[in-house]
Amino acid sequence: MFLKCNPNDLYLFAVLVEAGGYTAAAKALSIPKSRLSRRISALEETLEARLLQRSTRAIHLTEAGHALYQHSRAMIEAAHAGEDAVRDKHGSPTGLVRVSVPLAVGHVIVSHVLARFLEDYPEVRVEVNVSNRNVDLIAEGYDLAVRGIEGSADDSALVQVSLCKLDWIFVASPRFVDTYGLPQNPQDLSPNQMLLYSKHQVAPNRATITSTGGETVSIPLNPRMTSNSFLMLKAGALGGFGVAGLPPYMCRAELETGTLVHVMSGWVPRPGEIVAMFPTRRGLAPATRVLLEYLKRELPAAAQMPLI
Repeated sequence: MFLKCNPNDLYLFAVLVEAGGYTAAAKALSIPKSRLSRRISALEETLEARLLQRSTRAIHLTEAGHALYQHSRAMIEAAHAGEDAVRDKHGSPTGLVRVSVPLAVGHVIVSHVLARFLEDYPEVRVEVNVSNRNVDLIAEGYDLAVRGIEGSADDSALVQVSLCKLDWIFVASPRFVDTYGLPQNPQDLSPNQMLLYSKHQVAPNRATITSTGGETVSIPLNPRMTSNSFLMLKAGALGGFGVAGLPPYMCRAELETGTLVHVMSGWVPRPGEIVAMFPTRRGLAPATRVLLEYLKRELPAAAQMPLI
């Protein structure tokens, strides 16, 4: 069965939609903007339908354009899957994998895992963007993102795979314990003795904390320090200024050396999970697939290992 339109034009159309404009799409495709515009116009003429509403700053899909984009994207994914099936016959994975990781996870855990991965797969190249900004994987061309989350991520366009479940722990310095005593329960702390992790500008005035046995308590808060940085909170705990709730991989070395101690061991600051996210299960390149499987296998142990 022959297509009425040129399949190459469907590919150009999908790239245009994902890039959000002619200039960005032409740059991504390495073709002149005028040529791209002509091909899209030809596609609309062939299909006898308006696909885009154009403005000086952006493009907007019509109903027909939205439907065509969904089918064009499926066509491209099927083509990628075909390429992958052929590549899989040729042995070891090759190529570039673009990965986005947050600062703490990237520096403390993934760096150790990636070093071993690159040794095991010498023909795979990895480009790692380390940032706390949630990148747009599809628009920015990333193959994989590793993120620490609570609950589930809210990006329904991405596939989410659990790599490691990891409850946070409470830590304090020996100096704090010597001065105020060893806290056993959240109620042992005064409101200003908590060092609080928060992504919000205004810190909450109460916290609900759950025990390992499922009991919950609500305690008042007037935190001595609030930060969205694990490193800042760890520095505050090391200075003896309070009790911090941290992912264990952030303070494993300090616990090993005794500069921090685990307190309130029967209580969990918050449940944690590290996940991998990627745009689609279909057409996942072999290099991306082996990295994903490697992370699933190696990350849980790396999150628990002493990092000196």
